[in-house]
Amino acid sequence: MGLGLSIFGWVGRDIKHLTQAVQDVGNGHLETQLDVHRKDEIGVLANAFRNIQYRMRTDVLTGLNNGDMIKHADQDMYERKRQSHLKSASRRLDQYLPTAPV
Repeated sequence: MGLGLSIFGWVGRDIKHLTQAVQDVGNGHLETQLDVHRKDEIGVLANAFRNIQYRMRTDVLTGLNNGDMIKHADQDMYERKRQSHLKSASRRLDQYLPTAPV
């Protein structure tokens, strides 16, 4: 009986770790680490989960980290908006500033 409880505790602990990792990733924490390494069905599930995590974090076409791509896209968008605002401000200034005779 003691051996059965011990095995049940071991299996239950790894299922809890797997469940927590799935919930964390579901809440947007794609870098969550899963420390379950087994050679049974629970191990197969843990490895499949890690593969899913990798595919979620990595762009299929470029192999780049999706987080890096999003950050660069945000920076590019910010720079385009900044340039647009600068051009608009420059045009408004040109309307109000008298032109100097040449």
